[in-house]
Amino acid sequence: MQRGEVWWVEFDRRRPVVLLSGDETAGFEAVQVVAAADVSIEGLGVEVALGAAEGLTFEGVVRFAFPRPGYTPCTWLTSLSGDDLIERAGTLPDAKVAEIEDAIRMCEQPREWTPATAAQFGEIRNALRTPPARLGDPRSIGRQPMTPWGGGGEAAIGKLLNGVARSHSVISARVGYGLRRWCAGARGRAAHRESGGARGEVFTMKAFVMKEIGYVGFMDKPVPRPGPNDAVVRTTRALICTSDSHTVHGGIGPRQDLTLGHEAVGVVHEVGSEVKVFKPGDRVVVGAITPDWGHPAAQDGYASQSGAPLGGWKFSNTKDGVFAEYFHVNEADANMAKIPDSVPDDTAVYCCDMLSTGFMGAENGSIPIGGTVAVIAQGPVGLMATAGARLRGAGLVIGVESVPRRQHLARAYGADEIVDFTQEDVIERILELTDGEGVDTAIEALGADRTFQTAVKITKPGGTISNTGYFGDGEFVRIPRVDWGVGMADKTIATGLCPGGRLRMERLLRVLEANRVNPTLMTTHTFDFGDMERAFEVSDRKLDDVVKPLIKF
Repeated sequence: MQRGEVWWVEFDRRRPVVLLSGDETAGFEAVQVVAAADVSIEGLGVEVALGAAEGLTFEGVVRFAFPRPGYTPCTWLTSLSGDDLIERAGTLPDAKVAEIEDAIRMCEQPREWTPATAAQFGEIRNALRTPPARLGDPRSIGRQPMTPWGGGGEAAIGKLLNGVARSHSVISARVGYGLRRWCAGARGRAAHRESGGARGEVFTMKAFVMKEIGYVGFMDKPVPRPGPNDAVVRTTRALICTSDSHTVHGGIGPRQDLTLGHEAVGVVHEVGSEVKVFKPGDRVVVGAITPDWGHPAAQDGYASQSGAPLGGWKFSNTKDGVFAEYFHVNEADANMAKIPDSVPDDTAVYCCDMLSTGFMGAENGSIPIGGTVAVIAQGPVGLMATAGARLRGAGLVIGVESVPRRQHLARAYGADEIVDFTQEDVIERILELTDGEGVDTAIEALGADRTFQTAVKITKPGGTISNTGYFGDGEFVRIPRVDWGVGMADKTIATGLCPGGRLRMERLLRVLEANRVNPTLMTTHTFDFGDMERAFEVSDRKLDDVVKPLIKF
């Protein structure tokens, strides 16, 4: 597949798209071919005609609209994978591809919105209240061509398909249920738009939410809008975290219809007026923690605690999370990072939390070169703590884990020894491995009272207990008094919340670019967003030997 090729894809039925890129690593960028409008859109947008002159069996256009105050172009740009492409319809000449690219660039330039253009917009809206024109399908040659959109709720989509209408940004036809199941979601969204013309229309999206403690499911929500310093990102990949389960089970108290998730990457959809570093179309990773960088805690070096204890944790806590087709990012210039072309989305998404938190466990552990480290629990964070300990120069890394698959991964990420707590006494074995001294650093990566006590017991005097675990149960976490030297053994307890911010994400991406670690070994399951309920169940109940489920949008 190459730039300039025209392919048939499946929405509710086969429709043509033009590929604008040939890079399958991050998916193909494409624009849908639609029927030509029956009225002139001069001054409002650009249409590039395609048809027999390009060797195609249908006539149509690709359409782009000029921005106007409070609005941005309504197009049919989308991201596809190779699996979405059904049948090649032809290849456009280079001159035609260049014409399309010129149209895109032209529509990125702000235009003056005058009374004349406003009147023209109204004329187009009125003209498009009639049924849309038809695009042929190669299978219907010689027969009555099929109408791409019917009546009822689909009419609202027909307006967008055939005219210039309000959009929060470049519209993607690929949404949460996957390209081949897109139309069902589109019909649902159409039914939820307000009436009253373009200014009254509000886009909705699918979001996976915590309805209340113990209950999750899908619901429609408005697509978020950015403030001056913020951005909205179209989600392409996400990961489910155990802390999502803690939240659903009441770990942070009651929440109603809160969008879950805090680990996601995507494509910038819209930016606020003061955002300087990013623009629509940029591939970005967003840290799970998005601090308020002007807060005194951030200026004092504790950005994750900005605003309040754990105040940098906003996603799926104090605001909607990332398990939606679009999500909002505060202080975009400081909280997002551009993903290098060499790093796929499936890999980059691990920077959000797993790499950042796991590496933090090693960083906070003050590991000396050649030092001894024990990582308790080899879940995703523990595995990245193991990798981080190796990167920090540990001479002996001990992984504590009972699950065979996780033991195997721990060795792959740098564990020299595995201690299985179902087969032997953890404390005795670690003391044996360290000649009775204990380790320089114990990293607690589970978040349980018992394992925290173990971490204190196996740490030598002067060593560090580095906690990355989320303690979601109980009122207290106990410290074993004697093993703590009755409070005077110089055992440091270091805690921290996943570091966020652009600099942190850029450094983690550099680790991936250099192939220092491959986090995708942890991806044991992959689900489409439409299968999110099943994906969450697998993660929550730890079914099918799951380590980390990846969600594709």
